[in-house]
Amino acid sequence: MIKTLRKSILFLAATVALYFSITLIVLSNNEKQYSNDKINTGYSSIDWCKKLHWRTPPLPFAIALASYPGSGNTWLRYLLQQVTGIVTGSVSLDYSLRKKGFPAENISDGSVLVVKTHKYPPKNLNKFESAVLLIRNPRDAILAEFNRINSGHTGIAPKSAFEMKVRAPKRKGYLPD
Repeated sequence: MIKTLRKSILFLAATVALYFSITLIVLSNNEKQYSNDKINTGYSSIDWCKKLHWRTPPLPFAIALASYPGSGNTWLRYLLQQVTGIVTGSVSLDYSLRKKGFPAENISDGSVLVVKTHKYPPKNLNKFESAVLLIRNPRDAILAEFNRINSGHTGIAPKSAFEMKVRAPKRKGYLPD
């Protein structure tokens, strides 16, 4: 019964998330204002479609949302929270995400809809009964992670970050031909 209910909720959430993605993309193209080569959407914080709340009653297990960094895990969490109103958690604590609308950072129990993880195996593997595996084109995921490292969750790395020279480490006892 719980497995069928969980599958139904995840299917509904994925369907509505796809609808919201398309709607947000269309709307974001109309709302952007360009000035000084920077995009200004006019929003400084997240406006939620539904008031966020904890899952009640909490499930006796957690559902992992597993992905490689840069695959869209945070974006999917945002969409799921928008659709369901239930907070999503994470196995780690990211203060910048907590301040920007993800109040359940570092919560990884059944009181949240899904739990973000980039680690394999996730911490406390036995608390997860199932997982949603999020996969993105590796090229795009690596570029997104590079942008996150160099300019935060929503920024784009400056061109200078791509121009950094990386030198191979010197190895002891290695003589070139």
